[in-house]
Amino acid sequence: MQFEKGELYHIYNRGNNHDRVFYTHENYLYFLRKINTYIKPYADIIAWCLMPNHFHLMVYVNEVSLSNVSLEATLLSGSLKATLLSGSLKTTLLSGSLKATRSINGSKERTLNQSIGIMLRSYTNAIQKQEHRTGALFQEETKAILLRENVKLTPAYFDTAFGSKITVFDDTKSSGQRCFNYIHQNPVVAKLVAMPEDWPYSSYQDYLKIRTGKLIDREKGKVFFEERSGSHEETRLLATDPVAKKANGSKTKSLSGSIHNFEFSLHHEHEQTAHADTFYREVLHVTNIKRFNSDSVIDLEFQRQDVDVLISLNGIDYRVSEKFRDKDYGDMYLEVYSKYPKTPGWLHTGTPNAILYFTPKSVYWITHKSLTSFCFTKLFPLIPENWYLDIFLSHKPFISKQITLNQQSIIVNLIQAHNSLPDGSHWETIGITIAFEVLEQHGVQIKKYANFMSI
Repeated sequence: MQFEKGELYHIYNRGNNHDRVFYTHENYLYFLRKINTYIKPYADIIAWCLMPNHFHLMVYVNEVSLSNVSLEATLLSGSLKATLLSGSLKTTLLSGSLKATRSINGSKERTLNQSIGIMLRSYTNAIQKQEHRTGALFQEETKAILLRENVKLTPAYFDTAFGSKITVFDDTKSSGQRCFNYIHQNPVVAKLVAMPEDWPYSSYQDYLKIRTGKLIDREKGKVFFEERSGSHEETRLLATDPVAKKANGSKTKSLSGSIHNFEFSLHHEHEQTAHADTFYREVLHVTNIKRFNSDSVIDLEFQRQDVDVLISLNGIDYRVSEKFRDKDYGDMYLEVYSKYPKTPGWLHTGTPNAILYFTPKSVYWITHKSLTSFCFTKLFPLIPENWYLDIFLSHKPFISKQITLNQQSIIVNLIQAHNSLPDGSHWETIGITIAFEVLEQHGVQIKKYANFMSI
């Protein structure tokens, strides 16, 4: 990297082998403090965005080196108020001053290049200790693109888990304007959020005055900032990328992958209830079926309690929760968060007597009381809360984890589905899958009806 005083640059790097570089909320905040300490003495920060496996900075360079290095860095101050889906995350950042004097190769002079290198090495050391890992965290070379008229913007790192590569062109805007918009659109194009202000780890909230962070120079940056209006002008950035354009306009976006296709299941649920009624009559020989699927006050109250149908079997009424899946994976999906992180899922709020788990060739009758007893006394205490945050930040459809239950090693999958509506509301549903065999081994009462019909 070669910097020139008085120029605007786009600085970026990504995880080695496309791996994550930010694992927790605190990792993001720690990296921001590093930027404040190692880059801000040399440059004004115009825009920034931290993504799970890479980062972007847009800076105006004031000094390419500092002699007799006495770096005084005022750490971030103010409050970070980030709305994560339906919940609210409020964090007060550290404030104060840090004085540091370093010798570089025996000389009390440090260039911006060297300071960036020190910043990345310092952060890498912290993550290596945290994650008990070795080796490079970032790619060897940090890139810096000089932002001038008609200079191409660097392509985004969306060639793996984050989607498709894009390159943004707009001849009516300077390269600085394109870069500013591009940086803030990263989380949207990556499908982490629906709108740029929903992502807490970028400077966009600061420009909207949702947050009062001190890292950016608003006076220099306001020339690039475009207040959103009704048509939301910044969506023009997606025009060159058909994949991103399709995602931005879709009514429902699903992150479901090879384990459970939630979108498919929900789409066919109304059709499947008719097959379920046939199962009740022909296999269970129930004498009465009452569904709670209207918008009446009574039916909505049953729905809130995760009760879909009331059936009479051998003179006993059962409140039944129905779950439809397109395949039998030999495991059960347990919804922990209906809307992460504030709204609990049906496993916490449901009041049925039984859960009927429908797959194309089998139906599982699970006694609700035995299931919740196992989950709350044995399973959930083994699932750290940060695992749910990890999958949320990763935006992956699932993550496999290993736990030890009664000296038995068990694989559980954390599943995430992203949902959005035309009105702009969106949320993540997060749950766990665990094998039926494991559930039965630990006291969950399950009865399987095999090959009764094709649902």
